[in-house]
Amino acid sequence: MNIAVFGGSFNPVHKGHYEIVRQIDQEMDFEKIYIVPAYKNPFKGQKPAIPESIRLAMLDSTFSEFKNVEISHYEIEKKETSYTINTIEHILSIHPNCRPYLILGADTYATFHLWTKADRIIELCQFLVFSRPALLLDESKTLKQTVNQEQVRHLKTKIPDISATEIRNSPLAITKQNKWLHLEAEKIWENYLSKNRSK
Repeated sequence: MNIAVFGGSFNPVHKGHYEIVRQIDQEMDFEKIYIVPAYKNPFKGQKPAIPESIRLAMLDSTFSEFKNVEISHYEIEKKETSYTINTIEHILSIHPNCRPYLILGADTYATFHLWTKADRIIELCQFLVFSRPALLLDESKTLKQTVNQEQVRHLKTKIPDISATEIRNSPLAITKQNKWLHLEAEKIWENYLSKNRSK
């Protein structure tokens, strides 16, 4: 089975994430794309600022049009620091005969050697690496020495330059004006903000 795994904090999910999935889906025609929101990123040391229920609702609404996309609750339901190796092994327990593609930004790919059990992930996965806009990155720092480049596909995706941090710190009017969120996710975000801070 042809499977991809896209993990992250999605704090919140935005049009940049949407475009990554849309373009990968168009180009590679995956049978299943798992979107996996983290409970707590080990590199950030704390849970995302937005509650799990809101992140999940926004993910559901953003990707509802894709029949092959599934929002995985695996990491959130564990309520532990999220390690990709555990998630990959969980997915392989469901699809034992596949070698999933792990979707990573070029900046994340460059520091992949710092991940827990990175060598084991390399054994189990293939990689889809996308460039991020406005990112100054020396691509020679990527894992060309560690990862067999036959396992890696570099994507020329066109991704909007959107920051989840900027969305969290901006007035709702700015978020709407810039169309940073999928329309249905924007409604959930507006409702969340109305209950948690003044506009």
